[in-house]
Amino acid sequence: MPWPVFKPFQGFACHGAFCGPGRRWRWCWGLAACAAPPIPYDRQGAGGVQTIGVLTPYMSEQATVFVWGSPGRMFGLVGALAEAAAQSAREGRVKGALDSRQFQARPVFEEALGAALTTQGYRVVPVTVARSGRDFLDRYSGLPEGPEAWLDCFFVDWGYFAAAGGDDTPYRPYLNVTCRLVRAKDGAVLMRDRVIYNWFFNRDPPMSVVTLPPDPQFSFRTSDDLVAEPDRAVAGLVAALRAAAGAVGTVLK
Repeated sequence: MPWPVFKPFQGFACHGAFCGPGRRWRWCWGLAACAAPPIPYDRQGAGGVQTIGVLTPYMSEQATVFVWGSPGRMFGLVGALAEAAAQSAREGRVKGALDSRQFQARPVFEEALGAALTTQGYRVVPVTVARSGRDFLDRYSGLPEGPEAWLDCFFVDWGYFAAAGGDDTPYRPYLNVTCRLVRAKDGAVLMRDRVIYNWFFNRDPPMSVVTLPPDPQFSFRTSDDLVAEPDRAVAGLVAALRAAAGAVGTVLK
């Protein structure tokens, strides 16, 4: 069965190799989902939000382990398929390493996000919701009473990314998360922003994105090094998740 033709529409951000065959096209879709301009938060004008219901964020269960400038993608469909197979093998090995330390990304982010909001003076209410994919919830009806606003976040991707295959472009933690704050009483969007930890593209980030530099102590020359050092690999992801959560808290201060 041939791969579907995916045509970017106006305002769509498509980044090279991510638009090739295989599941990597979903990353492009995720960028389209968060292509709307940011909405800065006005705490005084938000209507007295004191309690925030933090909805279960969407995150893939498995970390992505990706080489952005892989030479394989330069050789058409065959090269892209070969690289997709290599990526799947990398991710399987890294998953095994993270599983050996019982690492789960979502609880780390949720705990750090709750702490960041509490630091900003909010009362935090965790709210469990079912997520169907990389996007905001369609509606906020049927949620528990009490919070004045809902914080809705989804991860486009998370894991370890390398800008290219080489010693000078090591694997580092990477996160791409988009959040919005929705007022409970009328559904008004009070804040919308995107946080990227480890902007590794060879151009300046757009002004609409909050970017966070990666911690240099969590760099791995190869994916085999990631597998060989699971404790440090986990620590790098924890640092990235906590930094991203802290950035969301700062946006809402």
